[in-house]
Amino acid sequence: MKMLPTKQQWRRWSLPSKMTCISFVIAVLTVICYFSDKYIDNKQHKELMAEIKKNHSPDDSEVSEELKIKVKTAAEQLSNPKTADDWYLKGYAAQMDKNYDKAIEHYEKSNSIESHAETYNNIGNCYFDKKDYNTAIKYYLTAIACYAKAVELKLIESNNEQIPSYSTNIGVAYRKKQDYENAIIFLHGAIALNPDYGRAYGNLGNVYADKQNYDSAMIYYKKTIELNPNYAEPYNNIGCVYLNKGIYGQEKFIDSVKMYFKNTKTKVYSVSGYLPFEKDYDSAIGYFEKAIELNPDYTDAYFNLGQVYLNQQNYDEAIENYEKAIKLKSDKLIEIYHCMLKVYIETQNEDKAIKCTQALARLGNEEAKQVLKDNNYDW
Repeated sequence: MKMLPTKQQWRRWSLPSKMTCISFVIAVLTVICYFSDKYIDNKQHKELMAEIKKNHSPDDSEVSEELKIKVKTAAEQLSNPKTADDWYLKGYAAQMDKNYDKAIEHYEKSNSIESHAETYNNIGNCYFDKKDYNTAIKYYLTAIACYAKAVELKLIESNNEQIPSYSTNIGVAYRKKQDYENAIIFLHGAIALNPDYGRAYGNLGNVYADKQNYDSAMIYYKKTIELNPNYAEPYNNIGCVYLNKGIYGQEKFIDSVKMYFKNTKTKVYSVSGYLPFEKDYDSAIGYFEKAIELNPDYTDAYFNLGQVYLNQQNYDEAIENYEKAIKLKSDKLIEIYHCMLKVYIETQNEDKAIKCTQALARLGNEEAKQVLKDNNYDW
């Protein structure tokens, strides 16, 4: 059966008949293109959802720029979200933009349609970033319960990543509350469930570093590197241990102990004389540089490297690393500009000192604003 007219038939048709035929063909092609596009969009949407749910949290610093663009583009195209995945994607995009209230709203709508553990976990992350750690912990616990129920009902297959991840999040939240006892309990719980879960070891290191138990912190950071040698953060953290803790001169300390037994009158001077530690700047630099090698956009490592050089009075290197951190949009801008200001005051570079003070004022620093006002400078 022929759908289109022959040349002879086309010539015999009147103009209105020809226009009707053309309109029909255009309408058919439009419908075909529409459903073809919808099929492609739905396929791409499902692939994107699978990627972000499997591998990434929206506040993960290692989320690629390519994925961020994909998520934002897809979320913008969802003008009329209907499914749980639609609302999840919009929440994910809002969370990437640090619009946490909007993200929570979208995630809650997603859960009202179909509850998922990862959605509760992401809501917990939003509250964590809002510094509402108690509410964050409640959602992390709900994520664990939701995941366990889904496994029990055989809706999903159990794996050794999900609950350790949520348990680690709880431990991190307790650490932020300075409740180190509970932090250690949940972080060890994560390790008990998955002895190869490096993130739990790294955060245990952070807890012990907070408690100034640097030897224990170092053990857990090195275990993290053993499990994932290409992960930048533990290298940065070990660098911080060397920067903050320093080391005792072991041979000198042994000599001081010998002196203690030889002459008790000098024990206070001989032993205490070696107790103040020297900071191990060379080791710190090595670890910070390794972190940057693994993650060239790691702003904290640049900032910390700047701190080492500042303490060494190597001002050119300090400024170079601070400027790299600023260029990469560090979240420590106020601290960075304060450090740069210290350098420019030390080196008597008045013009750059004023520019740093103006930058601090633009960031809302009231002290900087007052200094500029008193000296008739704007910002």
